[in-house]
Amino acid sequence: MESLNPTQILASATEFLEAAHYKRVEVKEPTAIVSSARIFEDPYSVVALSAYATWESLWNAWIDLQAGVVDLISSRLTRDTSKAWDGYLVLITPAQPTGDGTSQLERLRRDTQRLRKLVGTGDDVKTVSGVRKILFPLLPLTSDVKLAESTDALERLPSLLRKGGIDEGATRSVVRAFQLQEPLLQALVEYQRQK
Repeated sequence: MESLNPTQILASATEFLEAAHYKRVEVKEPTAIVSSARIFEDPYSVVALSAYATWESLWNAWIDLQAGVVDLISSRLTRDTSKAWDGYLVLITPAQPTGDGTSQLERLRRDTQRLRKLVGTGDDVKTVSGVRKILFPLLPLTSDVKLAESTDALERLPSLLRKGGIDEGATRSVVRAFQLQEPLLQALVEYQRQK
C-alpha cells in the first residue's frame, strides 16, 4: 500500500478537524513560515498543522514554524484568554526518520515548550485512519460517557470497608452517587439524615 502524500495528509487532517468543530483560520498577511501551515481553532485551542515530504524537511522547519505560530497566537490572544496556553503544533510526514532522526523525533515529541507537539511519521500516517489517530488528542473530552451500572470492585467495596469498621450503608450511598455521577458528599449527608 502506498503512503499518503503531504497533500493527502493535509486534506484528511483538515476534514477530521473540521468534523470535530475546529474552524480554519485565514491569517491576514501571514509570514512565509506560517503560510506553510493550516491554522485551526476551537473554543479551547489553536492548532497549526503542517505536512512535509521528508523527515529532514520537517526537522529543519519545525522550530521556525513554532516561532511563527507563537507570534501569531500572541498577536491575536491575550494572556487572559484560556486558549492562549493551549497551542498545538501538528507535524506530519509520510517519511520514516532513520539514524539521528529517530532520536530527534523522540525529543520533538517530548518537547512541550511554547506549543505542544503532535508528530506523525512513516507507517503511523500511511492511511487516513493513521492521520486521524495522530489528531485524536485534539478532540474534546466529553462527559456523555456513562459509567458502568456496577462493577465487581464497586459491588465489593461496601463489604470490604465494613470489615474495616466503615458503615456499609454509607458506602453504598456513596457508590450509588458515584455511579449516577452525582455529588458524593451530598449523598453521604443525605444518608446520615435518613439514618
